[in-house]
Amino acid sequence: LTLRPEQKVLPLVDKSNTVEKRTGVSFQHPEILAHAELVTAALSEPYYWKLPEQFTGSMITAYGGQLKYAVYYEARDETGPSSYEPQVIIKGGPNHNIIITRHIPGLQIGQLTRHEIEMTEHEWKYADGRSMTRDDFMDVLFYVDYILIKASHGNLMRHSRISEISLTVAEEGTPTEQNGKAHQIEKCDCPTGYSGFSCEECAAGFYRLRAGSLVSVPASRMPTAAGMGSCVQCQCSGHSSTCDPETSICQNCQDNTEGDHCERCAPGFYGVVRGSPDDCKPCACPLSSPENNFSPTCIAEGLDDYHCTACPEGYEGKHCERCATGYHGNPRMPGGRCEESCDDECSGLLISDMDRLYRIITDVTLTTPLPPPYKVLYRFENMTEELKHMLSPQKAPERLLQLADSNLGSLVVEMDQLHSR
Repeated sequence: LTLRPEQKVLPLVDKSNTVEKRTGVSFQHPEILAHAELVTAALSEPYYWKLPEQFTGSMITAYGGQLKYAVYYEARDETGPSSYEPQVIIKGGPNHNIIITRHIPGLQIGQLTRHEIEMTEHEWKYADGRSMTRDDFMDVLFYVDYILIKASHGNLMRHSRISEISLTVAEEGTPTEQNGKAHQIEKCDCPTGYSGFSCEECAAGFYRLRAGSLVSVPASRMPTAAGMGSCVQCQCSGHSSTCDPETSICQNCQDNTEGDHCERCAPGFYGVVRGSPDDCKPCACPLSSPENNFSPTCIAEGLDDYHCTACPEGYEGKHCERCATGYHGNPRMPGGRCEESCDDECSGLLISDMDRLYRIITDVTLTTPLPPPYKVLYRFENMTEELKHMLSPQKAPERLLQLADSNLGSLVVEMDQLHSR
């Protein structure tokens, strides 16, 4: 691993990596420079170069490799506030809480010095000075959070430089002249549920259960290694075989299920999830066909029933199976739906009668039998004949005219009413 071409400068941080600055840092090919006068205005000694993201994460295959870099500095004296501070600091581990250090004798002023630090447990110490075992060192390499290289040296330093940064890591392949064989990388025969060169990863279909987890698992699978946890089978209710190896959240839930553990039916389906492929059945609201399924969701009721929960406006009933007041139609019939038309027992009947009478009136001809209301027409004809008789010269003109005018008025009103109907 090396710096990428675009990574011209590195940030400077304090010893605990809580303050990060780029003030006073510049690039002069092939070196990165720290100008002490500008840096100390923002950071106090000791301060460190922080390596970029490609030097973090799983570094199991860095075991047996080397961390390499070249340093140069100018100062008044070789001994100063930073002289007794560790040259390299690494933080990592399964719980991201292990700090290890490496001390190197003081550097000489004005002399380029190349360091090749072995990535094994030898010479590395815990922050409190305790020695490390191979297991301890492998724990840190399980996940590296950051690597720091000291940037402040001597007394009254003017500037320091770093270059040629690299970390050798192993990968599977055939050795060549440029890439030799990595002799210290183990290849373990992992038990079920584990993978990786050192069984440090959970295999597909398993996730890492750490100590203190609230998940219920058999006692034989409880975590035993400090911090690392145990790999246990994904808990996906029988509807998925894969899950996130760290969070245990199931991936690609099948059979119309959803949830962190595929524990419930997806929207549009109902049932009780027990691990069977047909746990979740499609909601029929009221039919299962898309054109007659009017609710996108439903919930189970009892063991084998359901209730549609999102019937749209105009639909009602447990399964959206009937039209609400003010709507008409038959949603239970394939292709049927509920539409506004006021088809009820009052205004709907009136509108239907008016439509029927309108068709009757427009279809009336004098050469065909008259459909209803022909009785009304006969009554109008009789009244007309009576008027003719009363208006004859033989009748008393004044009285008959008065009666005729009244009857004529009634006839006009009734004809207007008939015309309106």
